[in-house]
Amino acid sequence: MDDSDCCDEKYNRLGNCEVCGNENAQYTCPRCEIKTCSLNCVKIHKKELDCSGDRDKVGFVPMSKFNNLTLLSDYRLLEDVSRTVDNCKRNPLKKYTRFNKPLPPHLYKLRREALSRKTTLQFLPQHFTRHQNNTTYLHFETKIIHWKIQLIFYHADNLNVVIDKCNENDRLSTILSNYVDFDKCPDAERKILKYYHSTGLPGLEVLLKAENVIEQPSFFQLDVHSSLKENFEDKIIIEYPILYVIFKSHKDEFRILDPDMKVECNLETTVTNKKFNNSFMPFTYFDTVTYSKPMCEGDKAN
Repeated sequence: MDDSDCCDEKYNRLGNCEVCGNENAQYTCPRCEIKTCSLNCVKIHKKELDCSGDRDKVGFVPMSKFNNLTLLSDYRLLEDVSRTVDNCKRNPLKKYTRFNKPLPPHLYKLRREALSRKTTLQFLPQHFTRHQNNTTYLHFETKIIHWKIQLIFYHADNLNVVIDKCNENDRLSTILSNYVDFDKCPDAERKILKYYHSTGLPGLEVLLKAENVIEQPSFFQLDVHSSLKENFEDKIIIEYPILYVIFKSHKDEFRILDPDMKVECNLETTVTNKKFNNSFMPFTYFDTVTYSKPMCEGDKAN
């Protein structure tokens, strides 16, 4: 028996290709064990079955099929896990996180000033992109918060507009007029915002994305004629506010929370003896902020 006969016998043992069914199978997928005859059939089976083609290292193996190769595979898997954990421990970024550590003085003061305005401001770890891009700051002399605001024009293909240094005393209508008013709108956004120009400010609603609500995406309706400070009262903001600008006629498409719903704050503050600029500064080590039970417009109170 020559080599070609041995190969034919091997292919016959695999049976016909389970994809095309016309040729003898030559390959067995390590993951789903589908028999295929060619590269084209391999690609088809990966696409149709959403198969990665990688062997399932944690798949169940009955004792009747457990052998030395299975034992070796499990051992190597444990080694890979141990190596991954060790690499994470050695990652230099992991050594400089603020988990359970005090905030820098400027962020601490910013959060305290926001809390004095009944706004709960929370920060992400410093390696998060959203935190690195946050330009919200507190002017120490005037005690005025200048917010970074992200506007999402929902009916203009979710156009994102980022505005830096918005004075907290500015009315929301003043900020929106720079984009809703055709004459003030920048040339780059003028074409895509044409429907907003025709609708005008009276036909728009502004929604603030509600954070820490463990349900479907929820929003608070804001008053465009009030200032940012007034609109952000009793709200939770993570890094900076995200505002959705929508048409009033599409308001029912969004889950809007009761405007009277309050924020329940539970702050545990520990004063440390860390010295900054010749003065002792207290820091908040742990804080939890949760909303009371969400109530939507139309819901009945118990």
